Amino acid sequence: MVTLCGYCGTDLYDTYKEDFDRIVKEFLLCDKPTVQNEAVTDKKTPEGMKIASAEHLEYVFYVPTLWVCTPEDGASEAYYPESAKSNVTVTSYNPELSISVQDYFAQCEEEYKENLSGYERLSEKTRTVAERTAYSYTYRTEADGASFRIMQTVFAYNGMLYSITYTALDDHFDLHVGDVEVILNTFRFR
Repeated sequence: MVTLCGYCGTDLYDTYKEDFDRIVKEFLLCDKPTVQNEAVTDKKTPEGMKIASAEHLEYVFYVPTLWVCTPEDGASEAYYPESAKSNVTVTSYNPELSISVQDYFAQCEEEYKENLSGYERLSEKTRTVAERTAYSYTYRTEADGASFRIMQTVFAYNGMLYSITYTALDDHFDLHVGDVEVILNTFRFR
């Protein structure tokens, strides 16, 4: 499942609407390569893991070696090699005004309620990611006749908001949540 969202103050909506419409028009999904590249590691890579983020980014996103990723393509994402393709992505957001993680997710949740079919928040958990207080919000939604469970973990660092999002078919979610816990526990900033 892919969600494309744009956020700005209501007073700036008309200013950015044309740009966002162009982005939506040009947005393209493409198949990922099925051949795994050689695992990228560094001196700090935990045993049994590899790097799924590009070198130029301010963070290092580790995933278990079995997960498929192509860090050189610039997208911080990985998926489990099965037909359901459970996946984890890292995104960042630079808000114009300072906002708390909780308020940011509240804004996201309003969008989800409006735009995601069958949206239902299941839980909220406080945790630590990269030595920062983070909040994991787990919710369920439906698309194309399938039920998905999503755990979105959000935290702040240097004025930016980061989201590590695990998405899986509802009946596959628990199969990989242990890997996702390891991913969250090993995420770090450079």
